[in-house]
Amino acid sequence: PDQSSQFYLIEEGRKSGGQDWSSMVGWVLCKSCYTRFEQRGTLKRSVNKPLPPSMRRCSYPHCDRPEHGRAFFQIEANRKSGGQDWGPLTGWVLCQPCYKRYKDRGTLERSQNKPLDASARQCTYEGCDRQGTGGGYFQIEEGKTAGGQDWSPLTGSVLCQSCYERYKNSGSLQRTRPKPLPPNLRRCTYEKCLRPEESSRFYQIQERGTAGGQDWSPVACSVLCKSCYSRYERQGTLERQKPRKPSSKGKLPRANTSALKESGAGGAFTAVVQKQKRSREKSPEERGEDKFASLVQFACAEREQSLGQGLGAGSSSAARGRDQRKAPRTDTQTGRVDKP
Repeated sequence: PDQSSQFYLIEEGRKSGGQDWSSMVGWVLCKSCYTRFEQRGTLKRSVNKPLPPSMRRCSYPHCDRPEHGRAFFQIEANRKSGGQDWGPLTGWVLCQPCYKRYKDRGTLERSQNKPLDASARQCTYEGCDRQGTGGGYFQIEEGKTAGGQDWSPLTGSVLCQSCYERYKNSGSLQRTRPKPLPPNLRRCTYEKCLRPEESSRFYQIQERGTAGGQDWSPVACSVLCKSCYSRYERQGTLERQKPRKPSSKGKLPRANTSALKESGAGGAFTAVVQKQKRSREKSPEERGEDKFASLVQFACAEREQSLGQGLGAGSSSAARGRDQRKAPRTDTQTGRVDKP
């Protein structure tokens, strides 16, 4: 009665919630009681009354944690929560998990994944590599259909969470890829590996491996780094392919040497030829960096060539004009000769 965020004084004529408040005029109600009367027209709690600490223990004999529930519920007569028949449990006190289980399914028994004793928390799969690492454990009961798999061969066995999830997703307990290796085995055994100890992952090759559709028998039982493993998975060999020769598309076009020499652009042409020679002696990476500069220089040489040819043609025309002016002209009709 003293613990509430808000209190209400009931005055005459109040009609909140469409209820009749006349019988409580002058009363003071806490927020919980006020809301209850406003919604239902009564101050009595119908269900789920808080229990004193001495009664907060689950009455279900097979409850896993009878005293550790967040809430407890005393079952009264005529309860109809969830549409279930609560008659057999009248007077019982249930913790929240047991109460919710009965409300949802009409039974207090756990149908699957029951918690195991500490002595039984051991994965029974012989190939499990995570024994005793913690996590959940699952005892496989008859009729299990989780993940749409056939669990009948594992009925009665206990699986750790990793093995359980693997079988649930793939229908097999075997790992599809090689398992991680301990630090002392993390070295690539391929003799031509460039970085045998530097890799994000190492793989020990199992017999009868079929990853990538390759025949792994020649490298069975060896340890490969991630690079060598991926190469064999893609190509079926550990040998690195030789670097490809530069394609013809990367070559510079040949210059017209005779035209360049005649036009007087021989100096620029010589510089371009020497640049091309030095470029061929460089590595593919260095040639790629100088390719743009070479193309620009070659374009400049071509422009000088065209300008030189234009100047030569202009000089010839001017000379022909001067010769024509110097030569005497004869009138064909009169026979008269005009000197220049």
